[in-house]
Amino acid sequence: PKSLRDDIFKMESERRIAETIYIPDAIIVDVPKPTAEQLNSFFEANKTRFQIPEFRAFSYVLMTADDVMPLVGVTADMVKQEYDARSAEFGTAEKRDVDQAMADSEDKAKAIIAAVTGGKTLEDAAKDVLGSSDGVIKLGPVTKKDLPPGPLADGVFNLAVGVAPTPIQSPLGWHVIRINSITPGKAVPFEEVKEKLEKELRAQLAPDLLIKQVTDFERMLAKTQSMKGAAEDLALKIKTYENVDARGQDPEGKQIVIGPAANELVQAAFATRESGESDLLETQRGEYFIVRTDRVTPARTPALTEVEAKVVDAWQAEERRKLADAKVKE
Repeated sequence: PKSLRDDIFKMESERRIAETIYIPDAIIVDVPKPTAEQLNSFFEANKTRFQIPEFRAFSYVLMTADDVMPLVGVTADMVKQEYDARSAEFGTAEKRDVDQAMADSEDKAKAIIAAVTGGKTLEDAAKDVLGSSDGVIKLGPVTKKDLPPGPLADGVFNLAVGVAPTPIQSPLGWHVIRINSITPGKAVPFEEVKEKLEKELRAQLAPDLLIKQVTDFERMLAKTQSMKGAAEDLALKIKTYENVDARGQDPEGKQIVIGPAANELVQAAFATRESGESDLLETQRGEYFIVRTDRVTPARTPALTEVEAKVVDAWQAEERRKLADAKVKE
């Protein structure tokens, strides 16, 4: 209905110009310091805000593909074989500018070639034999892989510039080929890609070596029943964190558990009892680790003197908000 249409149009097309006043808490700069009584009352009412979280000290062994990569055995012969197998990747392939005339019989194809040998152009020869003015198909610059594999591709890339002396048969028919020009391919020398190939080979082989290392570690773990004993037997490094909360931060709030498997390490440490060891675990990224929780410092509510500076800051922030609210109302 028109009335409804007009209401919708007015609602959707309405535009407004508005002015706002923004009053941030930061404009309040003259916040007083709390009295001892105010500070103590505020602390007692908000103790949970200042609770010191549980901290744990833990040690761990972490095994990653990056760690074993330097141990991967890659010989010069392996790198050269990889280069030969992937030679097509390194450099540019030969290109040939190709035209062709298609015939449905060998006799017609040979007749076209004979006419060209007699001095006619491929276009005129194809028109005479095939009776068509558009008998020559321009393929343009092509690489060998652009052509159907088999006799056609092999034949085209074995010809010299000019019209081929014999036709080529393929499942498509008989081809009379003219090579207009040849752009040679260019190969990247082995020495230029040797380092890159060696690095890629190490990356390919590292996961297998990692699995072997993990298997050996599991075997020693079953034998020694000790993360430390298994690590020492296989010369694996044991790393430690002395005081870490459930977020991987130290008592000053600095993030100290970082790098591979950081989150998983902290989770495992907080899921393992004191003086206990976790199972050998795997991350989604294919890293393997085991954690020993060496010490647990339980969470506690501190005395006011331990966190007085934080309590003062919190009291002043709350007071600043009250003063800003008052200014807004004013």
